[in-house]
Amino acid sequence: MSIKFYVTREGGDKADLSHCLIRIPALPLLHISKKMKKKIIIGVFSVLVLFFLFLAWFSVTYSMGVVAVFEKGDKASNLKVLVVTQGSDFKKEVVKGVLEDEVFDTIYFKVIDATDLKTVEPADWNAIILIHTWEKFSPEKNTADFIEKYYDEKKMFVMATSAAGDNAIAGVNGITGASDLSKVETDVAEIKLWLVKVLKL
Repeated sequence: MSIKFYVTREGGDKADLSHCLIRIPALPLLHISKKMKKKIIIGVFSVLVLFFLFLAWFSVTYSMGVVAVFEKGDKASNLKVLVVTQGSDFKKEVVKGVLEDEVFDTIYFKVIDATDLKTVEPADWNAIILIHTWEKFSPEKNTADFIEKYYDEKKMFVMATSAAGDNAIAGVNGITGASDLSKVETDVAEIKLWLVKVLKL
C-alpha cells in the first residue's frame, strides 16, 4: 500500500508531492551470530566475576577487627578520655602512642570498639577521640551515627583512615589519611596536641 501527499492549489487543482518526500531505505536488522552472542555473554560474565572478586578482596583487606575494651588510669580522675577505635595494626599503634605519653599519667582513659558507641554518653567524658575507617566508600556506621547525633567540636577529635587517604565526614574536627605505619608518630603528635589543649594541661 502506498500513501500519496497532495497540496491544493489556488483554483482547486491538486498537486502530487509524493515525489518530493525523502525516501529512507529500510535498515537491515542487526544480525549477531550464535558464536558472537556466546562471546558477549562470556565477556559480561567475566566482568561481573572480576567485580565481585574485587569487592571480596577489598572487604578482606580493609575490613576492621573488633577491639577489646581496656582502661588505663584512675577512674576517680577528674579528667576522663574515651578513645573509640577499630582493630588494625595502624590504629593500635596510634592508640598506644597517645596513652603511653607521661603527660597523660593522671588521666583516666577507656578504649572501646566503634561497635560499642551506642552505649556511650558524651556528657560522661571530657574528651572523645574517634578513630575509624572508611569501608566501601562510607564511614564506619556506628561512628557516623554517633557524630551525627552528638558531635561537639569542643570535645571530639575524629581521625579517619581510608585507602585514598582523603575521605572524611564533612564538618568535623580532626585528621585524615591512609593507614600508613610510617606516619603513626606524626598522627599521634597531632592528637596529643589537641588533647593537651582541650584538657588544659
